[in-house]
Amino acid sequence: MEEMSLKTFDILNTGEVRYRILFIRNDCAIGCQMDISKMIFNYLSLEVVKDKLISGEWVIDPDDSYPVVDMDSLPDAARKKFAEYKKCMQEVVAAYGPTFMGLSGKASKPEVDRIINSYHLNRRLFWRLVRLYLQSGCKDVSLIDKRTASVTEPKKEYTYTKRGGRPAVYSTQSCVIVDDKVRGYFEEALSDYKKGRQETYKGVYEDMLKRHYSVQKVQNGEVSWAFLPQEQIPTYWQFYNYTRKTLSAEEKDQIRTSKAEQRNNKRLLLSDAMKGVRGPADTVEVDALETDISLVSERDREQTIGRAILYLMIDVWTRVILAISVGFENNSVLGCTNLLLNLADDKAEYAKRYGITFSPELWPSNVIPRRMRMDRGADFRSDRLKEILNELGIERMLEPAAMGSMKGVVEQEFRQIQANQNDIMENKGLIEKRHDSNHHKEAMLTVKEFTAMCINYVLSHNQKHLMYYKVNKKMQDAGVEPVPIKLWEYGCRIYGNPLPITNRDQFLWSLLTPAKASLNREGIRWKDLYYINLSDRTLLRDMYRQQKKAKKIDVRYDPRDIGCLYYLRNGKLMTAPLNADKFRNEGYAGLTYQEYLDYDKAMKQEQAHGRWHNTNVSINERAVNREIVDSVQPATYASPEHMREARAIEKQEHNKENAVSKRLEQPQKDTIPGSGRKPIDETATSEKRKPDDTPLDVLDFETALRDFEDRH
Repeated sequence: MEEMSLKTFDILNTGEVRYRILFIRNDCAIGCQMDISKMIFNYLSLEVVKDKLISGEWVIDPDDSYPVVDMDSLPDAARKKFAEYKKCMQEVVAAYGPTFMGLSGKASKPEVDRIINSYHLNRRLFWRLVRLYLQSGCKDVSLIDKRTASVTEPKKEYTYTKRGGRPAVYSTQSCVIVDDKVRGYFEEALSDYKKGRQETYKGVYEDMLKRHYSVQKVQNGEVSWAFLPQEQIPTYWQFYNYTRKTLSAEEKDQIRTSKAEQRNNKRLLLSDAMKGVRGPADTVEVDALETDISLVSERDREQTIGRAILYLMIDVWTRVILAISVGFENNSVLGCTNLLLNLADDKAEYAKRYGITFSPELWPSNVIPRRMRMDRGADFRSDRLKEILNELGIERMLEPAAMGSMKGVVEQEFRQIQANQNDIMENKGLIEKRHDSNHHKEAMLTVKEFTAMCINYVLSHNQKHLMYYKVNKKMQDAGVEPVPIKLWEYGCRIYGNPLPITNRDQFLWSLLTPAKASLNREGIRWKDLYYINLSDRTLLRDMYRQQKKAKKIDVRYDPRDIGCLYYLRNGKLMTAPLNADKFRNEGYAGLTYQEYLDYDKAMKQEQAHGRWHNTNVSINERAVNREIVDSVQPATYASPEHMREARAIEKQEHNKENAVSKRLEQPQKDTIPGSGRKPIDETATSEKRKPDDTPLDVLDFETALRDFEDRH
């Protein structure tokens, strides 16, 4: 029986009434009646709903009546009005959600009055917007004025009454309009063009004219052909423009194949992928795919983020999919390590994070393959991946360039994944490689939801009867079905169980990125960040011994999170988190390595600006001080006699100058930086300084400071 679940904003159809489910609790649900011009809320018993759904009397309708709208294409007035309505509905949700029952009844509603007055809305319009918003399941598109043509009207198909384009000058004007009949002739000619690599547009066009735009004449026993009048024949440019719009770049490439493609697809097949493979996990194929589905951001579903990258590991002998990784790392060792991490994951726990539960034997975990077959992508042929696989004891097998069919098992699986998803994802973000594809506007899935679809495919694939898998005689005699998980069980009985991951810490250590750090009494310093492991007494003792001196130590880090460094102590994997007591470390925990590099780059740019600013300030300081010194020209040397008494007198006179009473007599001035007023009226210079003596490349102190503040 098909599994049924009722979720918030689902459409419940009773046969007579449709309800938009707004809220669900333990024993009942709240539904807003749809397809009416009134706002009516009803309590629905979940027991009754369950019984009706099981019996088939009630059904859950698909919610596909609201189009995806490009807000930027709306007129300015409609876009401004939509933004205002959206803010208004957000306040309604905050005030009356999640049940919205406070909107029902005739009792006074102070919050409604406040919102109406705040947005200067007509009361009738307000209640209409609320009703449409709730009936739509709180979809923003319901707030757009339906009179806006770009929202409600599809692209208009024009019926031409005369041929378009400029009139002919040097030949007879053709009057043929490209209608369905002419398009049929063009398609027939295109079919001929696709049959041979040496066919030309001009050749198939002339053959089309011979078939459809000429008549046979028999005169004196001789057969001849005569073309119709020129005005009744479509021109070559009409045919060429049609082919140019009809044929995509991919179709043209299929017609005119390259040497590499011919070698890849047309070579003699003297063996198959099973050659030299002995049992489960002996050889796996690994590859990455740029999926044909555009996704949206998890933080903002109205923001498209493009394709996801799917990494796949499939066992050659059994066709069991051992690991997957969905992310945005392309041609990156990080994507490969994500795949290897999934290989070691408990698949049941991994799938549970995406809301999927299954029996653990459907997806094998905790195995290490003996060999990996992959292409020569930048991520697969990298030295770092080679080091990782060597540490794990896995042999890397790089196939020749432009020979994707040499790893046809994983390539075929990618085709199956896309074929299974394309019809479901049509008009929901599917990249159709057509000039009229609106995949980025139609995108609706987040990466987590797309990952759940991929996990569901893996579980389905591992249980399917593979029609293309050719069992040998021994398998046929044993009654083995070509089902991946059953082939896995059979292979383990014949060849033995694959090598398990016996040391998980060692496996994870191999996937981390090596780095050099320094150790002193402040802790482990790496990338100007400080890490500490307070439970490692040996580390603390080494820090004390180092004092201000620093020594280099080997560490490893995870590019996915720089919040921790990892090192080995007597064969044990140790973790050193960021020292939270260091002000410099604040805010960096949880960032990826790339995010930290971006922050570090910005800080270095700031320091470069600061160095130049300090140079300007220092130059002005020295110039002013030099003028002060040069302005004093004593006639004779000072006398050191009676210095103590003179100092005491000067001290008291100086204290009198700093008295509070003198400050109270002075008017108060604004000296707050950034207040918009000049802090002091006069520049810091001596009276004897002449304007002509100012260096051309030197700014005064206040000017330099203001320039620095304006820049930042």
